[in-house]
Amino acid sequence: MNHTLTTLAGDMAAVLELIDQAQGEINPTVEEWLTDITQNLATKVDAYVGRLDHLSLVADICRKRAQDAQKAAQTIERMQGQLEARIKDTITALGVSELSGNEWRYKISKTKGALVINESELPPLYMMTVTTQSPDKDRVRDALDKGATIPGAMIRPGFQLRKYRGSK
Repeated sequence: MNHTLTTLAGDMAAVLELIDQAQGEINPTVEEWLTDITQNLATKVDAYVGRLDHLSLVADICRKRAQDAQKAAQTIERMQGQLEARIKDTITALGVSELSGNEWRYKISKTKGALVINESELPPLYMMTVTTQSPDKDRVRDALDKGATIPGAMIRPGFQLRKYRGSK
């Protein structure tokens, strides 16, 4: 009969209780039951070792597959970025704001742009103190947006690629 480890532990506790109630006396029926439980428990423990080793190997395989999947995802994301860059470059080279297919179109639209700051040239007015001195990017951007010229800072134009269904 196939017993679970929990069932065997319960059976062992019951046998030990019977032995305790009999003040240490072990009759042939209890001895047979104790032998059976002990053998089944030993078999079950050995089986657990094999099962735990197997689960450990499966977990290692899953971790390896997860690493491989992460690398694959990163590769796919790089490929996606390269394809998007090709579309942007094509739109720029053609001097148009959008590129249309039969079903889809891509359109380039201006973004706020990327804030470029050279901290060593930035005037103190545009610096803020945290624990170390760092540029107050909000203040710098606001001033640049209003037309100020700030040594060490500029707005580099940026574009965002958007995808639409073909109908305009």
